[in-house]
Amino acid sequence: MRVLGHLIVASLVVLTATAGTATAAITVTPGADTVATSRIELDFGDAGGNIERLDGVRWRDSGGTLGANLSASSGAGGCDAPAALPFTWGEAGSLAGAPQPVGSGSAGTWTPRGRRSVEIASSRSLACTGDTTITPVRTRYTFFDAGGAANKVRVERTLSFSPLTPNYVTTSVRAYVTRLPYPAYSQVVHPNSAGNDLQKDAAQSPYQSETNWNQKWIAINNPATNAGVVLLRETSSLAQIVLDNDGGVTSASAIDLVKPLGGWAAPLTETEWLCFYDAASWPVGQRSATNLPSQCAIVPVPINTAPPVISGETKVGTPVSASQGTWDASASLAFQWLRCAAGVCTAIPGATAASYTPGDADEGKQMRFDVTSTATGGETDIASSALTDGVKSGPPQSTGLPLVSGEARQDEVLTGTIGNWSGTPTSYQYQWLRCAAADGTGCADVAGATATTYKLVAADVGATMRFRVRAVNSLGPSLAADSAPTVVIQRMVIRATLAVAPNPSCTGIATTFDGSASKTPNGPIVRYRLTYQEYPLGLFFAEALVGGGVIDRFLAKAPTYTLYDGANPSPSVTFTWNRQLLAPELSGKLGDYVRDVALVTLTVTDRAGATASADENIGFGQTYSNEARNKCPKLRVRLTAYAFAKVTGVAFAKATARSPAKSAFSVKVPCATVIDCAGSLAVTAVSATDTLRAFRAKAVVLARNRFFRVRGKQRGTVLAKLTKAGRSLVKRGKPLAVRVQLTSIDPATGSKTTRSTLTTLSAAAKR
Repeated sequence: MRVLGHLIVASLVVLTATAGTATAAITVTPGADTVATSRIELDFGDAGGNIERLDGVRWRDSGGTLGANLSASSGAGGCDAPAALPFTWGEAGSLAGAPQPVGSGSAGTWTPRGRRSVEIASSRSLACTGDTTITPVRTRYTFFDAGGAANKVRVERTLSFSPLTPNYVTTSVRAYVTRLPYPAYSQVVHPNSAGNDLQKDAAQSPYQSETNWNQKWIAINNPATNAGVVLLRETSSLAQIVLDNDGGVTSASAIDLVKPLGGWAAPLTETEWLCFYDAASWPVGQRSATNLPSQCAIVPVPINTAPPVISGETKVGTPVSASQGTWDASASLAFQWLRCAAGVCTAIPGATAASYTPGDADEGKQMRFDVTSTATGGETDIASSALTDGVKSGPPQSTGLPLVSGEARQDEVLTGTIGNWSGTPTSYQYQWLRCAAADGTGCADVAGATATTYKLVAADVGATMRFRVRAVNSLGPSLAADSAPTVVIQRMVIRATLAVAPNPSCTGIATTFDGSASKTPNGPIVRYRLTYQEYPLGLFFAEALVGGGVIDRFLAKAPTYTLYDGANPSPSVTFTWNRQLLAPELSGKLGDYVRDVALVTLTVTDRAGATASADENIGFGQTYSNEARNKCPKLRVRLTAYAFAKVTGVAFAKATARSPAKSAFSVKVPCATVIDCAGSLAVTAVSATDTLRAFRAKAVVLARNRFFRVRGKQRGTVLAKLTKAGRSLVKRGKPLAVRVQLTSIDPATGSKTTRSTLTTLSAAAKR
């Protein structure tokens, strides 16, 4: 393997070329100056720095067979070459004398351009006979690797003549010579000047110019196998064919560029497409002036002339940007950032802009920026930036944007959340933004609005609001994370606000109603009217248990009472007992005085006559008339959690294999609270009957459960074991009037409260 001493490149670069929709690998090995596609292998010469020369040209025929080296050589070598180094494929020069910009090779650099092109920058040595001025040469090889197009290579060579270049006497220059073995490749096939017929000429020695040609293409053909290579021109400068067998060693026939009228005084570019063919890919019977081998066509192809470059420090939370590089024949560009580790790069989803902010997943990784260029017609190429250093730690990163809640109306309060963050923030910075447009654009800071809450003002009406958060850790503040915009802020409307203290209230204790927080744009509020409706406490639990608007349906028919009507925003009212129980209820026994739940409504009216209302339920901690009235007893929500629907006691005998038959009293107990309900259950006779005559002197306990528990928000079955007296009475089969007493226990304080209801106890079939 030959290695250029001046070209410090040792990596193997596996590239991807795309032709249409097909994608395959093109391997470029800079250290050895070789290129391989699925059909073509090129080995560039580098001995002594002569990297323009092609030492190896091989291609796979239609049968997939990799043929012998097509690169032939002849002569004793050029003046700038090592001793006896022959002329070979890839030279450029005149037929006689200077200019000869590429002889047997020229010194320079060999650089991959994107993933399907290589660029060779070279210059002719001053030591060459007849050359008094160096002529820089730029050669670009572009490869294809899809189907029949894999037989194709685009060669663009620019000879950088300038006004200071001597006006050489020679009349033509061969910009690119495909030196094929002779006499195998002895035939030159080309269209005539009119482009309507094919001519077949023999390579000549000495050379001969052929001007009967339409400037389009020529083929160097093997008459025995009808295989060879087509030279298809992309440029339109004046040219002729040179028929040359180079002394019977190589077929050096080529396209000669005719000297411009002004002489060799301006850069001259010749672009030719090398299309390898055989009799299968270009059948002899189908060859004509216009019918070329399959896939042998000129297509625009992008060539990267300078790679993308990443700018900025690669640190978590700090944006970096990249240039798109420079391109020839580019119609559109697409970007992709990649995260790299251990030589493997992975595309970052959604990172398709020219800038990117590294996140926590990038820490310690290297970054790469890829640019995909697409030419007219769909040919693409990709150019990659150099890898960055590993991404450093940085400030926190947003993993979830802030959210804003609250009514978007003047004088209301918005509340923002901090969102979600990585990077262990130690503090946060807040800022409310007022945005001119409904889509949340045109935003500016609201002076002084640097808390998590913000009260909307008149200046916000018609705008939208955003909440901005920056998280801070020891490495500094994060980038701003903005909430989505609110809806458009509306003007203030009249609004009633009611507060009640105390709530729950009590009989005999003053209850204060405060409507002073009510507001209106047409101030002042001139009237505060308080009305109320009542509903039994049992409906409250029914609503909690079964829902369905039980209370609303009751209130739709309930009367409305006035508590206050006037200009005072904070009147006080003292409630008293308002109802005596005529039958046992959830909240008391027969004869008890109770205070029902009250739904209080505040209606406010401003000076313009606009009104608004607000409701508040008032519970009463003092439920029974036999409780103290001078103060509110401690509210025990847990103790009022049980509700009896219609309790029907049923006594039954239950037998198991391990115990004799025993009788029990069964009842369903609902628990209305979210915490578990606990208590005890007892069933006693209500009054003496014929069957109870023996028990007239004392209350008879018929069944007892000393302790039970019902899961919160569930309905449980409680069994009370029948006593001996209960079993005796049940056996007689007569219905019994009984009182079911439910004692509930406050798990926090251990205090007890007893509720009771009447029902009938009857015997059921044993089960």
